[in-house]
Amino acid sequence: EIPLRSSPLFPQDDCLVMTIIFRMRRPKSHFINGKPGPQRLKKTAPSSSMVRNDSDNLTKFVLDSLNQVLYHDDRQVVSIHVTKMLDNHGLCQGSTEVYLRSMDNELDLERVVSSSFTLIEK
Repeated sequence: EIPLRSSPLFPQDDCLVMTIIFRMRRPKSHFINGKPGPQRLKKTAPSSSMVRNDSDNLTKFVLDSLNQVLYHDDRQVVSIHVTKMLDNHGLCQGSTEVYLRSMDNELDLERVVSSSFTLIEK
């Protein structure tokens, strides 16, 4: 359990970089006999695929829910990297991971921009 804070973790003047990983719950059809469990994923089950939820809607929910908890306002988040995938861990029930850090300086901003292009280059 996370203890309640009287103020957000990051100061109001911090610019933030966020990474979100959405591990989406797998349908029962991906499991042997339709029963989820460790080592029960069918060999024919896709390792990744487009799932019904839109990445932008999932991201907006996370951003809004962390207002006044981790940051004062989601306007502080200046860079977001989002990955949406089918869960391959344990019972494959799905989870959301959020990584957040302050941007150090202008050089850090240039590094973030550069790494964004690295992600889409082949």
